[in-house]
Amino acid sequence: MVEVASAIAIAGFSCLTAVFVLSAQDRANTLDVYSPEKLRYEMTWWVFGAGEITLSLNVAVGPADSRAFQMTYLVKSSGLAGRFFKVDDRIDSYVDPLTRCSVAVEKRLREGKTVQDSRVEFDYGAGKALITNFAAGTAGSGRVPVDRSERPIGDCVQDILSALYAIRSHDPLPAGSSFKVWTFDRGDLYEMAVSVLKRETVTIGLGRFSAFVVEPQPRFGGSFGKSGKLRIWIEDGPARLPLIIKTDLAVGSLKAELREMTRAPRSR
Repeated sequence: MVEVASAIAIAGFSCLTAVFVLSAQDRANTLDVYSPEKLRYEMTWWVFGAGEITLSLNVAVGPADSRAFQMTYLVKSSGLAGRFFKVDDRIDSYVDPLTRCSVAVEKRLREGKTVQDSRVEFDYGAGKALITNFAAGTAGSGRVPVDRSERPIGDCVQDILSALYAIRSHDPLPAGSSFKVWTFDRGDLYEMAVSVLKRETVTIGLGRFSAFVVEPQPRFGGSFGKSGKLRIWIEDGPARLPLIIKTDLAVGSLKAELREMTRAPRSR
């Protein structure tokens, strides 16, 4: 969810968004996972509408006023599923453009009666993760820290969101293979196992695509991956777009399908 052929030029990306046309013939010798993009997904629970997910990547100022890729995950439940379990989550991940390692992650989780606001900064020089939990209901510069702690880390780790981009950028992805992604989440550093189950052709509203079916095994709760299997259908193309995300729940399954997309023009 960290291999990419070259660093992407970041100057001017904020104004270069355009509709990216998917084509099986539009292949490149290098992957294009870390270009600015916005992906919108519609969620279904069984056959019922369950809400919407937005995944976006932009260039922003990260910790210590340094340039960073900012990945943002937004999910909000609605419809019948939203009546049973309200979800209004936001995760912001900041990744070093050169190393592709996470430098910080912020979570604002609202899931039923559970409320969580936290920030983790990765200090690779000191070899530790700095974890801060904030009082519920405080926001922005007015956030009130309630506790701080530290955990040891390695030379390069992913958070739970940047791990998705690390999985997308892994190359090759032959069926039957597996790999691991060092991931720090919920106060733990672990090797997230990722299995490449098969390749298959899938049809969604945006068209028909050849895709890799991968099964990550994260150790986290939240709107995806709380129980059962988590599977992602990843486009076999330079952008390695997550086309479908599906997870088993205690009752039924939750599925997110890509419906809208904008991407920056590919760097040459």
